[in-house]
This record gives sequence, structure tokens and C-alpha cells, in this order.
Amino acid sequence: MEFASPINARVRRSIIQGTRRYLKVDEQVDQNNHNLNLYLQPSMETITLLEFQELGQKRIRVLRMIEAIKEKVGSARDEYKKEYLKVRCLWSMT
Repeated sequence: MEFASPINARVRRSIIQGTRRYLKVDEQVDQNNHNLNLYLQPSMETITLLEFQELGQKRIRVLRMIEAIKEKVGSARDEYKKEYLKVRCLWSMT
């Protein structure tokens, strides 16, 4: 799954044309100062690698369902919400 963005297209074009400018390290750090954590506080529990793998597989299944909903419904917001709530109920039951 690849998400296209105008920035990526511009970067690819500049690389092909040979006009890419490189940022200094300080500028790059300032631009990419994002918090990638999913939670405000890290978990203090310990889980096994198998449990972690199972959670990851469930998450991938749900993400695939959401992608399928997007393709099926398109831009109809009400229908999308209805289908999304069904998936959300399935996720909470597992």
C-alpha cells in the first residue's frame, strides 16, 4: 500500500531532473520533528512475541477491511460511517 503525496512526486521529479537540493542536518531535524508514538504513556506490561504477532495480524486484518470499505463505498460519507462501525464492532469482539 503506497500513499502518494505531492511532496513525494516533487522529490522524485527533482531527482530525475538532477535539481534536488539537500537540507542541512539541523533544518531536516526541525522539519521532521514529529511524535510517532501511538500512546501518551508507554505500556508497562510485558507481552510475548507471539501475542505481539497476533495483535499485529489482527490490526492488519482490520486495516484491510477499512481499505475494502473505502474502495466499495467511495465518497459516500454516511455509508462509509455505517460500514466502518460494523468493522469497529468486529474488532472489539476479537
